[in-house]
Amino acid sequence: MGTQRQERYERQDAMHIVSTTLLAGYCSLLFFGTHWPWIPTQPDWFRVPHGLSLAPDKLAHIGAFALLALVVAIWYRARRPQFTWKHYATVAAILAIYAPLDELSQYLVPRRTPDVYDFIANLAGIGLGLAAFYLASLCLIALKPRRSAWH
Repeated sequence: MGTQRQERYERQDAMHIVSTTLLAGYCSLLFFGTHWPWIPTQPDWFRVPHGLSLAPDKLAHIGAFALLALVVAIWYRARRPQFTWKHYATVAAILAIYAPLDELSQYLVPRRTPDVYDFIANLAGIGLGLAAFYLASLCLIALKPRRSAWH
């Protein structure tokens, strides 16, 4: 019994280390990517009213923040065995605070400008990332072997 407990703690420690390393690495890459001054302007793929467009830039924002939400959820889940809707709301709130700060700080970088539509794309990415995490969690629960009452 003590060996099982020790193995569980070792797995938790490993998950903490891996998730923290993943989070720190991805946050560093994301910050570098959103604050590097050489990014060229992208052409619009699909323009809709009021200046919003589905351009490679917006897709990059959606993808980057979806992955960020996924990584933060994995990091948080490694520390909370029971991941409830309150935990999803916490991750969403933290990232919803970070997203405009990330956009506004680009004002300080030459040839970079904050954009409200980038912020909207960031929020969409956060929602997609958390939805992906939720669906992956459901799949893992469904695939988890169940203990039989006969064993």
